[in-house]
Amino acid sequence: MGRPIDRRPVGLWLGGRNSAELAVRVMNADPGAKYEYDLLALDDECKPNVGVQVVTKAAVDRSIVAAIPFYCSSTAMAAIDIFNRYKLPMVVWAAVLPEITYGNTYPEIHRVTGALIGQNKVGAKFMKDAGYKTFVSFADSTDFGKSTTKYFTLYTLEEGGKIFANFSVPPDQQDLSAELTKIKELNPEVVYFGGLVPLGARLRTQMEKLGIRAQFEGNSAIMGDAYIKAVGPELAEGTIAFYDSPPLEQTAGGKYF
Repeated sequence: MGRPIDRRPVGLWLGGRNSAELAVRVMNADPGAKYEYDLLALDDECKPNVGVQVVTKAAVDRSIVAAIPFYCSSTAMAAIDIFNRYKLPMVVWAAVLPEITYGNTYPEIHRVTGALIGQNKVGAKFMKDAGYKTFVSFADSTDFGKSTTKYFTLYTLEEGGKIFANFSVPPDQQDLSAELTKIKELNPEVVYFGGLVPLGARLRTQMEKLGIRAQFEGNSAIMGDAYIKAVGPELAEGTIAFYDSPPLEQTAGGKYF
């Protein structure tokens, strides 16, 4: 009996664990299934040091045949080498940092989700077609944030947009008033955000308090109920975000679900 591994997240990442549990129940209910599957849920807390610990724990357990980990890209990057060292196959289900899969040639590392490259390329074209021309980038200081800034900048400039400034802050920074005061002075049409929901919610909320009326744009990291609940439906309304997946009804798995 193999035991795939997923994390046991809270709030923001609960959907990943629930989806994995559902998939296991569906497979085990299939009378034609060759194996019975068992899911072991481990929590990496979206922290690189904790991720290294739980991935090592899974890798040394030879009853675990594969892993389906990672919402957070920085945690994934910290643990990638462990999968290769212990020859444990894994499939990333949510982390979109390109370097996770493109930064090495490890045969154990795979993904079913898209990456920041596609999201930002499509996003830049969409924003151009919508008539937006001036931008400010605001990202966290993790590898994920740096990558969002890189690809947002690349494709926005390719589409002829102007980026007035790039801001980078630690993901746990609470007071963003200094950065937002500068952004208000720059008066961009769009504030692009590269980071996870907690920082994104603080940014969107504090933009409102300072009277910044720019269009708020993000990527897949802020898509979902967690962002809407954090900022409230009124402030969430109108936010633009991009996720590289076809509509559920256009996929076989989506139709089945």
